[in-house]
Amino acid sequence: MLHEPPAASSDVPAEAAAEAVRSGVTFAPAKGATLLTMADSSPRPVEPAATVASGAIVLPTGSLSLEHLKAMFAVMPVDMTLVGADDRVKFFSEGRTRVFARPLTIIGRLVQHCHPPGSVDVVERILSDFRSGRQEVAEFWIDFKGRFAHIRYFALRDEKGTYLGTLEVTQDLTRERALQGERRLLEYESQA
Repeated sequence: MLHEPPAASSDVPAEAAAEAVRSGVTFAPAKGATLLTMADSSPRPVEPAATVASGAIVLPTGSLSLEHLKAMFAVMPVDMTLVGADDRVKFFSEGRTRVFARPLTIIGRLVQHCHPPGSVDVVERILSDFRSGRQEVAEFWIDFKGRFAHIRYFALRDEKGTYLGTLEVTQDLTRERALQGERRLLEYESQA
């Protein structure tokens, strides 16, 4: 769960984040104070040195600052778009080389209105199949403006299996399709 960032940005100490993960700590938003909720107890104030949630998203496998998360989305070789259970676009990543351009105006828009009329029936079928649990993944690949685009849609579900929405992941695989042989020695594509 993401908390409002503190007045002064600070990184979460690695040992504190690891301890939170081991002990099953979850974070509850609170105005004016940071609270930790243990899985088997009620909220209690946190000592300042153990404020794990300040500016971090804590997951079972570690924690990420908002700065790290944004940087990760910026360098991933995939474009991601999140559509909520209400069929509205909630988020898209801002990679350096997106396959499909995304204007900020799509946030909050019905995903059906983000596709050409000829493909809306396919969008509807994917969403319906994901919502009902009939399918979990839909996959396509196309030649798009001289690039080989691989597009996958994933049904997102919570731990109980409730449909949360759909994640679209698009990747330009043109370069990868042309790879041959092996590269076992370090060799950079360009000079920094």
